[in-house]
Amino acid sequence: MSEETSYGNISSDAVEKATGRNWESWFQILDDARASKLSHAEIARWLGETHIESGWWCQAVTVGYEQARGLREKHQQSGGFSVSVSKTIPVPVPQAYAAWVDDAARSDWLPDSTEIEFTTANLNKNLRCTWPPDDSRLVVSFNPRANDRCQVVVQCERLPGAESVEPTRSFWKDALARLESRLTAG
Repeated sequence: MSEETSYGNISSDAVEKATGRNWESWFQILDDARASKLSHAEIARWLGETHIESGWWCQAVTVGYEQARGLREKHQQSGGFSVSVSKTIPVPVPQAYAAWVDDAARSDWLPDSTEIEFTTANLNKNLRCTWPPDDSRLVVSFNPRANDRCQVVVQCERLPGAESVEPTRSFWKDALARLESRLTAG
């Protein structure tokens, strides 16, 4: 088996399974269409009009192409850079959700979080908020898992640059570990 290459965190096998073509094939099609001269939206639109029915896969193939051709860095989005961190915690969703929205509970595991401003709160599903230390935006999702567990996903968006991705990932891994520790403490 050849070395597996991923773009946009999607392997060549996965893109082929979903779209009928691997990365190499997509890159050739897009190069032939002179996609490197098009905007992200124009590439995705063209893929949707000519090759792919799923809007999600149009976006995924476009991002993969942009990364492969040096038009977009890894973790880069139109509004900056992003990174996602998740942790499955052995508590039900409502308990994890409450630990985010209650200021006192949150400050126990996430110090210096008093400046968070929630812009969206869908009870026991997800939250959107500002993260003042770097003016990024957080999208926090709560996904139920078997045996009264839940997966907490923190998507950090609008990071200022590629250099902030790994420190941000590390910060939120540690924060979610503290959340789990607080929620499961005897």
